[in-house]
Amino acid sequence: MKITVKVIAATLVLALMLPLLTMGISADEWGRPDVYGTEEYPQKYGRIGDDINVSTLTDEFEISVTADKRVLNQGRIRFTLTVKGAEEDVDITALGIVPVYNVFAFDPVKVAGQPEPGALAGKFLFDPEPGLETSKWNPNMEAFAVSAAWSSGEPVIVPALVSTDFYEFYLEPKDSFKDPNTEVFVFVTFKKGDLEFSRLVSTSVGEDGRHILSANVSITECLNLKVYARVPYGLTAPVMRFVMDGGEPEMVTGEEFEKGIWQFTYSGIGFENMTDGIRFELYSGIDVIDGRTGFTVKSYAEAILINDERFEAKRLAGRLLLYGNEVQKYLGYNLDKPAADLEVLSDPNLFEEIPKPDGKEMDVTVGDAELMINGVSFGIAGSFDYRFYAASAGEDARVFIGGSTGEELGTEISLEDGETVIKTEPVILLDLDRKYTFDNGGGNTGSLTALGYIAALWDDETEGDIARALFALYIAASLYRGN
Repeated sequence: MKITVKVIAATLVLALMLPLLTMGISADEWGRPDVYGTEEYPQKYGRIGDDINVSTLTDEFEISVTADKRVLNQGRIRFTLTVKGAEEDVDITALGIVPVYNVFAFDPVKVAGQPEPGALAGKFLFDPEPGLETSKWNPNMEAFAVSAAWSSGEPVIVPALVSTDFYEFYLEPKDSFKDPNTEVFVFVTFKKGDLEFSRLVSTSVGEDGRHILSANVSITECLNLKVYARVPYGLTAPVMRFVMDGGEPEMVTGEEFEKGIWQFTYSGIGFENMTDGIRFELYSGIDVIDGRTGFTVKSYAEAILINDERFEAKRLAGRLLLYGNEVQKYLGYNLDKPAADLEVLSDPNLFEEIPKPDGKEMDVTVGDAELMINGVSFGIAGSFDYRFYAASAGEDARVFIGGSTGEELGTEISLEDGETVIKTEPVILLDLDRKYTFDNGGGNTGSLTALGYIAALWDDETEGDIARALFALYIAASLYRGN
């Protein structure tokens, strides 16, 4: 029977304002919003007098647009377009985009140095890059038209059921615009020959309709993202959808945090994943009512380093980034996107040299030879579990917290290259100083702490850097919690 260890999280708390994703719009019979053709929204797009929503290529794409800011007084806003793939991969050879915005609210951010009217400052995010790419002002449309093309022999593949960011552009809010809220639309067309998929999508920017309020990251045996949201009245089981770069979507049901505010926890983020983007969307029924793209643990920790006034929080955030960097190198993961690349990480006041911890790797008592304990390892790259190696597993092989009368830790037994491995469930970061005792029966026992194991690796050429970074993170977390 697996026994769960009580978890106490070391939590970094910083309220981050998060942008609105997409809102419903009122449209005419052709799919155009009521503001089409007005002074505020003069841009023309799609077919004239015909349905602008076309699905001959596929009817399964889901397109959305998100903004990295939701208020108009914080400078230019980046808008990101995302497509969720169909049930099967779909290849495309052309893509067209027309941003549609209130001209009294925004100025387009254009490519610097080009003659008027210039080109829109934006970029395609698909891999491979398009063979042909244009962005220019179209006077007949009164809009910037952006397009890209790929060869039929090397089309862009939109992967099945995966959310992919494919274009981003910028708008500059005008100081003269005083309304609290405005809508930004984008008309998107995917094509393959004569086959087409076209949709108009939108997002609201301003004070109205915000639901997602803040987010924080906690450290246990892994990293956990907690998002807080205000949900519509009467919604008793709100759901948030999380997707990490390269991962599968996960639907999380909220827990009421306080009256009207719900908490959604996305657990199991690896320390190597600090630079992976995380997308989350709040659902009311089948409708997305708010969302955020591009959240990373790295950007969260950097915000604490820059904005938080608490020394202990800054130190913990910095040590987290440094440890994440070492885990990336140790695992060979995301080496082109390191977790730690800020100059502030060299601040000697925050990141003084840490002395080597005390402790032995393992104290072993030898009994029956057929149950002899041969060694131990500890998951220093973020798994935080112990592995005891033995000639064979005793009938009552167990791992205890402390001595043999302590609380039992869950284990799994397996064979690796003919050797028996007793693997424990993960322990949390703040418990690296606790002693764990493996009793394999027949008088064979072994006791150690993770800190003793770290001390044994301190000067190791391969694992010394990550071991020292982990110990520094443990010290920073302990001091943050007042231990």
